[in-house]
Amino acid sequence: DVVKGKGKGLIILLHGAPGVGKTSTAECVAANAGRPLFPITCGDLGAETAQEVEANLEGFFDLARKWNCVLLLDEADVFLSARVEGNIRHNSLVSVFLRVLEYYSGILVLTTNRVGSFDEAIKSRVHCALYYPPLDKDKTLQVWKMNLDSLEARNAALDRHQRVAFDRREIEQYASENWRSGKRANRWNGRQIKNAFQTAVALA
Repeated sequence: DVVKGKGKGLIILLHGAPGVGKTSTAECVAANAGRPLFPITCGDLGAETAQEVEANLEGFFDLARKWNCVLLLDEADVFLSARVEGNIRHNSLVSVFLRVLEYYSGILVLTTNRVGSFDEAIKSRVHCALYYPPLDKDKTLQVWKMNLDSLEARNAALDRHQRVAFDRREIEQYASENWRSGKRANRWNGRQIKNAFQTAVALA
């Protein structure tokens, strides 16, 4: 790039259905890079004016550089969707986001549930884009298994009176029945499964 300071960062776009592993992938990117993960959402940037978004975004970029973090902008839909003629407010937000993005020199992971309709200019700024399809039965059951394995490993490291009692076979049976009997909208995704285990441990 002929403009000083532009294009030095690494921008990763993860898009697909909720609860399929986008945030977990960002965590793995940070772990592999040996850096902490710094998660923010669009709500942290504000959306009242383009100037507010620009100031907040530059502030978070500056913090991420100082802390040497991998920055995660979760659910970045509003900044990634295509600009539309006549929608001045939305178009200005996207334009500001794109401009600030070009000067970020760190690792930025963008996640969105949006599958298509990205602004064309976003595509040229993203170095790696990965699409995550909805989980099929085998992958869903694998998520259940992974959480059960994690809970068993947690129990093994604790004293007997601190362990969480559970019936693995019964949970695995429920997981299979939930997939078989439920419609797509009622089937648990990866985030819901993880949250259920975390809640059970917290309440145990």
